[in-house]
Amino acid sequence: MARFKEGIFVDNDATFGVMQFSSLWREKMVTKEDGTLGDEVEERYYDLMCEKQGCMVRVGVPANIPLKEFPYEADVILVNPTLGTIANATFSGADVDWFAKADDIVLAGAAGSARPPVKADQAQPAAKQPDRAPGKDGH
Repeated sequence: MARFKEGIFVDNDATFGVMQFSSLWREKMVTKEDGTLGDEVEERYYDLMCEKQGCMVRVGVPANIPLKEFPYEADVILVNPTLGTIANATFSGADVDWFAKADDIVLAGAAGSARPPVKADQAQPAAKQPDRAPGKDGH
């Protein structure tokens, strides 16, 4: 059985596609030896809209990275993303949840990022809605 101590490394484009910034979800605080929460931030979690997965993805970033306050729906790229799992035993087996972490989140097109931002005139047109058959009342 393989164990991925450092997580599973992923390719941004193949796994996530275009990602857009939504918001800071929460800050995880350091837990003191006595079990109480300290004042120091340990990790920040951001919600990002993910094209390939078709859902919001929550990504953890170390606290030593400055707080991200990008515009809503700004295209972003994860730096060195990894995936991991957390399993919780249940009566009938286990529930497994995936999590994503990254060294940083940067704006797409920023210095050193791999993908340029999508301009409004390059955006894909909305898919044409199928024609609806009129109802009984003709509407």
